[in-house]
Amino acid sequence: MTTLPKNARIPCFLCGEWSAVKLSKKEKPYFVCQGCGIQIFVRCEAGISNLRKLIRNLAEENTEFLRIDKSSLEVLSLTSKLLKLQNNLEEVLNRKSLVDEVFGNAKTDAAEIAINSEIKSILEALKKHKKQLGRN
Repeated sequence: MTTLPKNARIPCFLCGEWSAVKLSKKEKPYFVCQGCGIQIFVRCEAGISNLRKLIRNLAEENTEFLRIDKSSLEVLSLTSKLLKLQNNLEEVLNRKSLVDEVFGNAKTDAAEIAINSEIKSILEALKKHKKQLGRN
């Protein structure tokens, strides 16, 4: 039987979003990233052992073993959020009709403003990370 800490979470290696580690019917750990949809199953004992170490190190905030730092994980997460927001903005703009363009539509205008505001916020956070990386 596989034992893992309760509420174990790991960052997705594609997008950086944190996902819960679950156990399959056969007691094998897996996770499904809600950010990008990737699904990973860990099937052999060596992989399960490595997953336990990863979970333990992340719980202790020891990211040295990953060969990337916490800032890099945050950049991955911010980039993933930025891509989602850009897709949302594109959907909002595609729904705008010619009438909305001429007379305005409070709902689509508000959605567009809110998404652009979030995009701006994420871009600012990414700029801060870029400056920090430049100092190292």
